[in-house]
Formats: sequence, structure tokens, C-alpha cells
Amino acid sequence: MRYFVGFFLALAFSLATTCAFGQTEWRELFNGENLDGWVQRGGEASYEVENGEIVGTSVPATPNSFLCTEQSFGNFELELEFKVHPELNSGIQFRSNSFPEFKNGRVHGYQCEIDPSPRGYTAGIYDEGRRGWLFSLEEDVTARYAFKQDDWNHVRILAIDEQIQTWLNGVPVTNLIDDMTSEGFIALQVHGVGNRQDPLWVKWRNIRIRENPEPATDIRDLKRMIAGATAMDPDVFREIAQGEAVPEFNIVDNKSLTLMLLNFRIPEEGEPSGPVDFFFEGDGLVNPAELAREITRGVEATMVHANRIDEVLFQETGETARGRFSFTVPGLYRGQAEFKARKAGADWELTEIHMPHSDIHIVLAENGDWQVARNDAVFDSRFLIKQLAEGFQFTEGPAVGPDGRIYFNDIPNQRTHVFDPSSGETSVFREETGRANGLFWTPNDELISCEGGNRRITARFGDEETVIATDLDDLNLNSPNDLALDSAGGLFFTDPRYGNRDDMDMEIEGVYYLGRRRNKVERVVDDMVRPNGLVFSPDFKTLYIADPGSNQTFAYDVPEPGKLQNKRLFAEIGSDGMSIDQNGNVYFTTEGCVIVYSADGEELDRLKFPEAPANCLLVGNTLYVTARTGFYSVETLQQGIEQ
Repeated sequence: MRYFVGFFLALAFSLATTCAFGQTEWRELFNGENLDGWVQRGGEASYEVENGEIVGTSVPATPNSFLCTEQSFGNFELELEFKVHPELNSGIQFRSNSFPEFKNGRVHGYQCEIDPSPRGYTAGIYDEGRRGWLFSLEEDVTARYAFKQDDWNHVRILAIDEQIQTWLNGVPVTNLIDDMTSEGFIALQVHGVGNRQDPLWVKWRNIRIRENPEPATDIRDLKRMIAGATAMDPDVFREIAQGEAVPEFNIVDNKSLTLMLLNFRIPEEGEPSGPVDFFFEGDGLVNPAELAREITRGVEATMVHANRIDEVLFQETGETARGRFSFTVPGLYRGQAEFKARKAGADWELTEIHMPHSDIHIVLAENGDWQVARNDAVFDSRFLIKQLAEGFQFTEGPAVGPDGRIYFNDIPNQRTHVFDPSSGETSVFREETGRANGLFWTPNDELISCEGGNRRITARFGDEETVIATDLDDLNLNSPNDLALDSAGGLFFTDPRYGNRDDMDMEIEGVYYLGRRRNKVERVVDDMVRPNGLVFSPDFKTLYIADPGSNQTFAYDVPEPGKLQNKRLFAEIGSDGMSIDQNGNVYFTTEGCVIVYSADGEELDRLKFPEAPANCLLVGNTLYVTARTGFYSVETLQQGIEQ
């Protein structure tokens, strides 16, 4: 029997064309020479034209400033490029207005965020002057890492009726349904900087727009397509959830669309709650967000305002291809579906379908049948451990950089090394590291280092290094060891002490938090013996902290940035380093192995290494392992969190 076959491959080709439009002409909003057609509102920041670019420059003691188009726009597609100072928040207003009767003319409306901070919310949607965040990037790691610091970034905004979509450097970011404002001006924001005296800048160029773009499929056709759908009936959902009715699909051609969101849970009685599934099959190319919105109507009142469904990412490499389909049910579920395919003559043959955070993982067997695989399987006897580099003293702290290379430390030799997966070469990236241990690359391209020997944490951008944490209330840190970036751009880090303890200023070996603005270190855990590795769950709502001193690992809820609560024992095991996959399985390095636990705290798998692992990092389906004198990798059956 062929379960759930074909819908991902169909999506890969059909969704790639959903944003095809009619031949509406593009026109320039900025002539490259002067600010004709624009008017300034709000604060007194400077706007000038330099080298064919609009340059906005901050001034002290003035509110947010906006350079606004004189014309208003309703339905449109907007493209532009921006480059921003790493310390200036900015944005692109659209469908915005300024009325005397509203807060004395304050500019208000939708804003496509420009956020060069470690938070990385660029191209999320903020409602300026009204409701605040409408679509942040809290759980969307891929979108947060699409921003390019100190470089030109390309933004695309598509607004058609109540649907608003954004892309950043080609990566889908926002798919929002909101009908508060249908028309308004476009504006370039320079955020207020308080009393800061040194000027901060943001630049825009290649600003063009076309009005009234047409979606590929008329919504009326879509409504006719789903008019007979019965999957919204709670009884049908209940049958599927109980296994009494299993949807079955055959492979479809690339002109058909089959959409399925899984991992459904529903009570025996009452309204649907928790993650909600629906499935739909129909001919034709459709707008995925509209499809989701129509299907979810009638399921539950809280779902009327639609799902986010991103475009499929389809990457072809020779004879193989893989894709990813991201979706969100607001307030209920967020996840990704993945597929793999291979060349079969002139066509593609689907070989694997994987739904992280669900029980669906299906592979094409050698006999041509589809088989359900263990979704919690990690290692496979076919995958061999590879030594990528050797000759070190003690390796630690693997982190994936913005260039896709893997950075790691040799602590005693005080060197940061970098491994290039494309060439297989390892080189020295930095020396005199202060016995750096844990590393982390942020969405704004900073390399954060726990310099245990120097008893500090540093942030490096290019050749510039900034010390961001050294003490708590004038007491020196013990030896910062490992760190994790939260969804708001703040850092949790562990501070144990190994070796000589004579110069310790604090008896407590704790866990600390440094917020996005990096102006205060706070202790958040003070009852562990020697905390070390730590890692976030895929949704950033749980923080796992290993305490090798007690040979235990604990899980904490993270209700808001910098706050931990509901401490609970996760596993009777400690760890020097930790990683996690898209299913929420936690990877420990201890007992000479990499040991993997499910999100429920059950051991799933373990793999013995030639040397005792100290830390690990899952990138794609490759697990990189730092292990004493060597640096290793092994393929897995799981996928790491995208960056």
C-alpha cells in the first residue's frame, strides 16, 4: 500500500509557480537622484541621496522617523535592497497612514522589520503604533538566519487583499492574514536612538513596485475545488486520529496538488484541540495560504485566521533532490515536512517522506513498496564514522557558520579551527582564543565564544571583537563553558569550573542569562553541581541543561526571554555537550558515546566513537563530533535544526 505518496513532489513543482503573476508593469519608487515623490513624517532623522541610494541617518532625541511615499497603495508587490548599521533597528512601512485624529498624526501600520540584532526578526511583521508584533520569527530559525550583516539584503513584500507575505534574500518569512488596513503609503523608517550621539545609518536602493498583482489561481476556483471537502467534519477527523480511516493516495502527476498536515489529536468528544490535521486533494495550482485559510474554516473558531504555509524549498543535486515544506497552525502547531527524490528517467521518483514532530516517516523499500520507518531511529549500520581531522589536544564547541562551514575549538592549543564540508579541508580560523570552549553563530553573523581561560564571553564580527560578559555583580565568572541563543536574541550560558579552583570568586557554579541588549548578566540557575552542556528544544519553549557533576540533565520551561521555570529531571545522565534534531531528540556526549534521548526522556540510540566525544552538532543529517584529539562525523536518519 502506498501511503501519503506524491503530495510533497507535487508541492515542490506547483507551489514554485503559485506566485506567478500577470504582466503588471514594474515602476521605480525612487529615481536614484532625489526624493521627489517622498515626504518625511515623525522624527527628524536625516534622509539624503548618495550614490543612487537613500541614506537615513539617526539623530539624538527624536522619535521614529519615516520617509513616506506621497502615493498610497493597496494590493502590490514591492522589492528593494537595504543595508543597515549593526546597531540600528529599522523597517519598511506599508499600508501605513498618518491621520490627525490618530495619536496626533503618528505614523501607524504594517512594518516589515529590519532587525540586525542577534534576535534576527528581519522581514517579520510589526504593527507600528498599534498592536505590536503580528508575525515574529520566534520559532523560525531558517528565516532568522537569512539576514546578511554588513551587506545588501533583498526584501520582497507581497500584499493582496488581507494576505501579506514577505521574503528575505529569497527565504520565505511571513505569510499573514490580516484585514485591519487595506491601503496606505510605503515608508522607510529610521528608528529613534534616544540620546545616542554617534550617527547610525540605514541605506535603501533599487526600490520598485507593481500594483494589483494577480495570484496564479482565482480564489473562486479554489472555493469550488474544496466545496465538496468533508475532511473538516470532526467525526472524520476523529476516525483518522483513531486509525479507523487511513488516507491513501497514489502518486499524482505534477499538475495536481495534495496537501496534508498531520500529527492530529482530537478528544473523544467536544471540539478539536491541539495540533489539527486536514487533508485535501484537487487539480490545479493554488495559493497555499488561501487554501489553508479556506480549509480551516469551520474546524474551530480560533483557526479562522489561517495557517502559514511557506513555499516548498526544492534543491536538486545531480541525480537526487530534497525539499522542505514549512507550515504553521497559529497557536497550535508549527513544523516542517520533508521529502527526498531521485531521478527516474526524465522524471523524479519520491524516495522518502518525513514529518518531524509526528509519527510519519515513510521510505521507499527496495521492492518498490512504501514502508513506515521508525521516526525515532537515529543511527544506521550503513553509516560509518568518519575522521575528518586529527592531531588536536582536546576539541570542543562545534558551531555552524553563515558560510556552512563547521567551527570548533582545540582548547589547550588555544585555536579555533574551521572545517569546510565542500572541500573536506580543516584550517586555523583564530589563535590565542583564551582557551575558548563553546561557540555559537548568531543570525547577525556574530561568533560568540565562551573564553574559559579568560573568564569571559566575547562576540566577534569580522576582525572586531567585543567583550560582552565578564562578571556578576563585580564577581568574576568562573569559566564560561557552553551557550545557547534564545528566540529573542538573548544568551543562556553555563559557568562551571574544572581544574584549579583557587581563584574562584563565586562558590556557585551556575547558569546565566545575557539579554539581547547585553547590558546585564543574571543568574537563572544556582542549584546544580557543575552545569555544562545546554540546548533548546526546536520550539524554544524548553531548555535542557546537563549537570555532569550530578550525572543528571534537567528540562526547564522558558515562558519568556531569560526566565526558567518548572525544573524537572529529564535524564539520569550528564553531558559535556548537547545537540538536538527536528523531532526534539536530544544528543548527549558521554560514556564514550553519543547517546540520543527522545523528547519524552527515553533512550533511543547510542553510538560508540573511537575517542570519547566531548560535544556534537547536527547539521542537516550529518552529526559532527568533537572527540579529544580528533574531529569526526557520521550520517544519521534525523535532521538538525536549520540555520
